[in-house]
Amino acid sequence: VRAAGPGGLRLWADGVELARGDDALEARATWRAGRHRLLLRIARPAGAAGDASLGLEPAAGQALAWSVDPAHAPADYDEWRDLVSLGGLALSPDGALLAATTTRRDATGDGSETWLDVLDATTPGRVVAARLGGPGAAAVSWSPDGVLLLVRRGTSLWTWSRADGSVAEVLRDEPGLGPVEWAPDGSFLVFASTRGTADEPAGVRRRVELRERLDDWPTRPHLHWLDLESGARRRLTAPGDWVQDAFAVLADGRTLVFLRNVPIERRPWFVTEVRTLDLQDGSERLVRTLRMGFENRPGLFGFAASPDATTLAFVGPPGELGDDAEREVNAFDPDLWLLDLASGSLVRASAGLDASADGSLAWSADGRTLYFAGTEGSRPALFRMDAAEGGGGRLRRVGFDGEVVEAVSFATASPRMAYVSSAPEEPPTLRVGFTDSENGHVVLLDPHADLRRRLWLAAPVDASFEGPGGEAIDAWLYWPHVRDEGEPVPLIVYYYGGATPVTRRFDELHQFLVANGYALYVVNPRGAKGYGEAFANLHAGDWGPLAGADVLAGVEDVLTRFPDLDPDAVGCYGGSYGGFLTMHLITRAPLFAAAVSLYGISNLTSYFGDGMWGWTYGDQAFAGRVPWRDRELFVERSPLFSAEAIDTPLLLLHGDDDGNVPPAESEQMFTALRLLGRTVELVRFADEDHGLRGTWSSRVRHRTLLLDWFDRFLRDEPAAWEAGW
Repeated sequence: VRAAGPGGLRLWADGVELARGDDALEARATWRAGRHRLLLRIARPAGAAGDASLGLEPAAGQALAWSVDPAHAPADYDEWRDLVSLGGLALSPDGALLAATTTRRDATGDGSETWLDVLDATTPGRVVAARLGGPGAAAVSWSPDGVLLLVRRGTSLWTWSRADGSVAEVLRDEPGLGPVEWAPDGSFLVFASTRGTADEPAGVRRRVELRERLDDWPTRPHLHWLDLESGARRRLTAPGDWVQDAFAVLADGRTLVFLRNVPIERRPWFVTEVRTLDLQDGSERLVRTLRMGFENRPGLFGFAASPDATTLAFVGPPGELGDDAEREVNAFDPDLWLLDLASGSLVRASAGLDASADGSLAWSADGRTLYFAGTEGSRPALFRMDAAEGGGGRLRRVGFDGEVVEAVSFATASPRMAYVSSAPEEPPTLRVGFTDSENGHVVLLDPHADLRRRLWLAAPVDASFEGPGGEAIDAWLYWPHVRDEGEPVPLIVYYYGGATPVTRRFDELHQFLVANGYALYVVNPRGAKGYGEAFANLHAGDWGPLAGADVLAGVEDVLTRFPDLDPDAVGCYGGSYGGFLTMHLITRAPLFAAAVSLYGISNLTSYFGDGMWGWTYGDQAFAGRVPWRDRELFVERSPLFSAEAIDTPLLLLHGDDDGNVPPAESEQMFTALRLLGRTVELVRFADEDHGLRGTWSSRVRHRTLLLDWFDRFLRDEPAAWEAGW
């Protein structure tokens, strides 16, 4: 192999360095017959001119064929601009048509375009109606007979007819338009709206109750009825000191069942009322009150009435919450519940299932089967419940292609489903299949075929281990595409550590770090949902000791099992609760050479009092404990109060408009570490909320900063960090 070029040259063969040189190199190698990959890197000095060349010569009597592969490692995060989002699925009752939204970013700048297509769900590539409803339109649902598709754009509604393609306006500029539900015969709609209520006054605002702090405590929306033929409408409910949640019209066409979340004066501070409303005489009935809190309250993520109007299925916390509950549980490990609408009796249908229920509830037309999506460890999955007398029934998994389902829609009159799936090394694709068979799943839309051809995408290896508490801890490890022979590989550790596990969905940040030469270790410590109720409940009241011990044990395990990893070049990062966990870890162990906290919590007391959901999410995560009664939790487990133990270089990234975890959480830690003379930097992003993904430029910037920080301290390469400023 001979190569030349204007700069330093390095050559790898099958990921292992073969040779290096200045301006030119030559190397000899022996390979088995087959296909091999060579990678030539040229470090061209600024302003240098001249072409590069690469040549291969076979030994005498040997044959050799080679070509240039346009694929490469995605080492520049902006290459992920071409990643497309698929979602908003609505499969017609017969499973023949699928409405789906696609979002694609602009070639440059921060803009993006979202559009709605109606696809033939039986023929890949056939579009029945393209870009329906204009930019930003999304499907709401199909009419019960499957003839009309309800389409929403902003606060307006239309119907599209599959029979003749006609479009009819239903609502225009409806203020505060919320969820919309069909009548069983398709003759009317029920929807949430703020029409008839006054806007909140601007300027000075009086705050009397804690719930008035919550952005998701909207008391103005209430329910309205709309006749589709005449356009007549009337108000069904009135606003009050509650939040109007999910609702549905029962099969008799006369009864509306709805949920509303109401404040109370004791833990869990909110209850959900299940009520029915007679649409003819206006009478109301309270079916049952559920003491299940606010953050993951019943019906918020899944709600469906059975076709025979006897049973309400909903997703909600794993039991009653509050001081008089049997025990503290992880309210973010939800279950599937069945409520008898006549008697008010309640059945926990997913009890014993080592998975959480996440939503996408759909009954089959005959009422014999209920489908739902869930999380089974790090793999979101699909389930079906075959109904049995007395409530509940047999639970079974529904097969699909890929490792993770990111969105799903079930047909009600056919055993068909449409779903978006991905895997660690597979960007999302849109597929259709059958709920009663693992065969016959077809790719309906693959917007990432070109991306897969031109980018190297890494697949992880299993790195699970037995944790210090005796539990099996789920973990996996990505290796970089190329590495220097004999040189240890720097390692980055990622976790969430809160109630939600890191899933094995496609994650472009993981691919970005691997493309830049890092091994990436992902671990799901104790407290995550989807691994069984006992495992998930360890989240309640933990805040560091259990989850942190699992992460540290996992790092020690992976360094022992994979000796090519560099124990002196280990970094860690996490976001939100994972940002808290980052700061906790570096107060407990000198294991990490660099750390990044993304919008993390440093002071549990200030987060409890100032974070928008600090006291609602906190009521569960703190297991009912409060700062004035529990110094051991709120002080001793707050990283801020252990700042003196931190020697690891720490980067803090936060959005100025983060109401979930206020930027003061990063400011406090920055102040403490600077006063202590430690290595710390804080970067705040204007107009960014929790997650730092409001604009594409912010996303590229904060993820590139994360890489540059690790390069600075794990590789002793500070040039990119310094040049970035």
